[in-house]
Amino acid sequence: MDFKRLLAKFEGRINGTEYWRAILETAVSCVFFLLIFKTGLKLLQAAYLAISGNPLPFDPGFSDALLLFAVWNAEFVASITIKRLHDRDKSGWWIVPFVVAPVLLHRPSDWLDNPTLALVVHTVGIGLGAWCLVEFCLGGTRGPNRFGPDPVAPRKTTWVERSKIEPMPDIAGPPPAWLVKRNNESASADPCCGQ
Repeated sequence: MDFKRLLAKFEGRINGTEYWRAILETAVSCVFFLLIFKTGLKLLQAAYLAISGNPLPFDPGFSDALLLFAVWNAEFVASITIKRLHDRDKSGWWIVPFVVAPVLLHRPSDWLDNPTLALVVHTVGIGLGAWCLVEFCLGGTRGPNRFGPDPVAPRKTTWVERSKIEPMPDIAGPPPAWLVKRNNESASADPCCGQ
């Protein structure tokens, strides 16, 4: 996988396989990041407690570490998501209803007092998330589109016609006289033996 192409640019297209592989690798790296973050935090707490005798004045939790990882990888996830949208022949702005809106509408009960309205908003968020999942699982447009060539199109190869291939002669290699010793040559007079 060409990570420079995936990370650096928002142009072009990637197929579903590349997209889901990049998402899986991001999820695995997130798990490792969280494990390292929590282990480092425990070591920092133990060291601070041993030195000062007091616990740390702050205690970042799991959600703080997850937010830090999300901010750290936001450009990468946006880049691969926009390229996947391009493969579906959609503008990169479709990232707003497909990704940003479901995240923002995840917990509307936190900012809405009306539970019925909160349920409706939450259902809309789930619907947008499901639509996003279906869109990303569908295949891309066949052939080139306005965002670039088809990433899964077969590559053009040049075939050499059979009539243009020159046949090899029957004897390919040294002439047989080189392989057979003559009667007047002895094994001791062989130049390759160094005598």
